[in-house]
Amino acid sequence: MNILKNRTNYLLLILLLFTGIACSDDNDDNISKEAKAFVGEWKCKTSSKPDWVFRADGTCTMKPSLASDEEGFWEYDSKKKRLSTTCGNWAWDIQIVTENEWSGVTVNTESVYAYSRVGTVTDNTQKLQRKWSRTNGTNTYTLTITASTYSFLHKNGNSTKASYSGDCKIQDNGNDSFAIVMSYSGKQATFTGRLNTDGSLRLTYLTMGSNISDLKVIEGTYN
Repeated sequence: MNILKNRTNYLLLILLLFTGIACSDDNDDNISKEAKAFVGEWKCKTSSKPDWVFRADGTCTMKPSLASDEEGFWEYDSKKKRLSTTCGNWAWDIQIVTENEWSGVTVNTESVYAYSRVGTVTDNTQKLQRKWSRTNGTNTYTLTITASTYSFLHKNGNSTKASYSGDCKIQDNGNDSFAIVMSYSGKQATFTGRLNTDGSLRLTYLTMGSNISDLKVIEGTYN
């Protein structure tokens, strides 16, 4: 009787473990396959209206031509085929979407806009295009990456210790590893990195003669 009871408990434990794993996997996939098509940086083809950056974590950046960037959130309703943002109430009813282009009719003005992707799309580059952060005591480090730009801020408490931004190029090396080249003041720094299984990002500064040492502070593990 005890043996049967122990076997029953063992089977229940195995079932719970597998159920937990399945639930965990579902929770990790917090963006739909249809929405993933929009993750990246997009340039407007039809007018001087703003360009956009849509990130996998649900944040976005509106990049107007004559004003400062605006941060916000975005979502895609695959049933209505509607792409919505919290930036200036911008929203589109999507007509066409491919890997490198999409077009839609704005909900408020019924105007047609077309966008083309900046850079190339891979699973790695999509995952990289978001805001990352890490802390070390009272020091905070924030790194935002898009398909073609980066910005970095190092603060100690309320004091800004370093601030860098510029162009970047991402090379996908496969197997969740990559290389990224960041430019600043006409010079460049190259990093190698890896997307870890826990979702964190590890960047390693390459010691090279041509690398700008100022950007070495970017090295570290981000969440």
